[in-house]
Amino acid sequence: MTPQQYLSQAHRLDMYITSNLAELERIRSECNNISSPSLEPHYNASRNIKAPFDGKVEKAMALEQEIREQVNHLLELKTQIRQTINSLSSMDERMVLRYHYLESLPWEEVAMKMHTGRSTVRRWHNRALHNIKMPELPMIL
Repeated sequence: MTPQQYLSQAHRLDMYITSNLAELERIRSECNNISSPSLEPHYNASRNIKAPFDGKVEKAMALEQEIREQVNHLLELKTQIRQTINSLSSMDERMVLRYHYLESLPWEEVAMKMHTGRSTVRRWHNRALHNIKMPELPMIL
């Protein structure tokens, strides 16, 4: 695994969590929009005795648990990435990596925050990737 792949994991996991949160919101919305049961008598020997929203609620609960686990993993991963970035001696290199990989800022915003040009930011980034020391046991998604 290259340093860039290692550092990019946090952003990818963050996007995955965001996607799961959107799905959870959709499931919750479906739970709120369930139609009321018909009061007409129906005689069906193989009828389903579960409420129509039971499956949706169970699905939402399982997804909530998965999201909690993913958030915990993201926090641990970001802690390890932050420690790895802090091992660099150059403050400029550290800040470029922090802004881009931990805060998920695009290169233009990183350049604006650092009051420099985009090409300088890219040069610092390339130098940081060359100088960074990967952890012995990097967390992997």
